[in-house]
Amino acid sequence: TNRLRVRPVEAPRGFILDRHGEVLVENRPTFDLYATPEDVTNPAEVTATLAQILGVSAAEIQARLAEGRERPYQPLLLRKDLDERMMVAVEERRLDLPGIILRVRPTRAYPSAEMAANLLGYVSEVNQAQLALEEFRDFRPGENLGQAGVERRFDAFIRGIDGGEQVEVDARGRALRLVSRIEPRSGSNIYLTIDKRIQEAAEAAFAGKKGTVVAMNPTTGEILAMVSRPSYDPNLFAQRLTADEWQRIANDPTHPLQNRAFQAQYPPGSVFKLIVAIAGLESGALTPETKFSCPGYFYLGNVRFDDWKKGGHGTLDLRSAIVNSCNVYFYQAGLKVGIDEITRVARAFGLDEPPGLGLGDEATGHLPNPQPRRRGQPGWSIGNTVVASIGQGLVVTSPMQLLSMVSAIANGGTIYRPWVVKKIAALSGEVL
Repeated sequence: TNRLRVRPVEAPRGFILDRHGEVLVENRPTFDLYATPEDVTNPAEVTATLAQILGVSAAEIQARLAEGRERPYQPLLLRKDLDERMMVAVEERRLDLPGIILRVRPTRAYPSAEMAANLLGYVSEVNQAQLALEEFRDFRPGENLGQAGVERRFDAFIRGIDGGEQVEVDARGRALRLVSRIEPRSGSNIYLTIDKRIQEAAEAAFAGKKGTVVAMNPTTGEILAMVSRPSYDPNLFAQRLTADEWQRIANDPTHPLQNRAFQAQYPPGSVFKLIVAIAGLESGALTPETKFSCPGYFYLGNVRFDDWKKGGHGTLDLRSAIVNSCNVYFYQAGLKVGIDEITRVARAFGLDEPPGLGLGDEATGHLPNPQPRRRGQPGWSIGNTVVASIGQGLVVTSPMQLLSMVSAIANGGTIYRPWVVKKIAALSGEVL
């Protein structure tokens, strides 16, 4: 009654490192519990025994075993990362657990927990919805997949190639001898443009805050640091999350899974005044010597628009208006330039299109689309232009869009697509 079983041997995922070779993501060994459904000859007894050992309901074990009905000869992952007590209990009850196997496998580990989590992403089991898609036809239940960030975008390089072994087992599913083995091939290492020292400094400076910090080399587009808060611990996903744990993270009103750097949208505020200044200089509506007076407020008809500084800034030229970030100056400058020219220049700086980082859905922002007033509709008014001139109202952008814009100003006019992967290297060191 002996028979042969083919067992996959999972390849270790490649490491993710910073630009200097500092490890950001690695692997650690874990003991995982598998079942070969065909060899589970007494499902009711096995289910009850495992439920007692693992501290879960028998229904949960039964549901998991049911998932393996279509592939009865393939090992089915039941539980990841057993602790010492569970491992000893399984070994002691081995004769009562036909078809149940303990195996060592590499599990994803994030040593710095939440640091750069929204950029790095996380790894978890391929889910049933994904298995039903053509894209994931080569995956098997229980297999790990990069689900977000760098882990997802470069999964094909990071995941490696699984090996396998052919084992002779007895009637109770116990291994008798190894017939043959193909060694797994480790995944490639990903070197990011991130500088771990800058990342750590940004994380520390942003502790307890909500929002994002992004640092980029303006002459290359290399991202040096990316912080998004609130964040999450990707180590949680490396284990099997319960339904309640997933619901708690997914329904968190602070949206910890969102990467605010390129997925959130905010009014840009005073940094948008640079667009107004450039639009004015390009169109000739403004010169460096153009002056406006700022008494601390500005009236458009009977509507008052205040400056941020009580008492105002006095009379300013363009440069001093930028230096002091004078609202009243740019209220008047925006009206002189016009919303059409402001919008044109903003689009030239990429403020209405995705930055192109390629790590998931990217916010496109929103720029004014001034329409004339029509009967029964409000349309665009010059009051809207006043508010838009200081980056408020109907102007919204992602932080990454603003970073690309300001970098283009800093480098003399070139807009670089932001990028985060410096190189991909095989285990041998060969750059792929």
